[in-house]
Amino acid sequence: MINANDAVELRVINDGLPVSKENQEEIFIPFYTTKSDGSGIGLSL
Repeated sequence: MINANDAVELRVINDGLPVSKENQEEIFIPFYTTKSDGSGIGLSL
């Protein structure tokens, strides 16, 4: 959306569940998951 000052304005809405306290540091690790080994859809998609 472009506002009256010809600047771009970005609005984000997040209605998902919050990240638990014990997982907050780990979410920045690439490919981090809370799923057990052998479950999930994998990287092939």
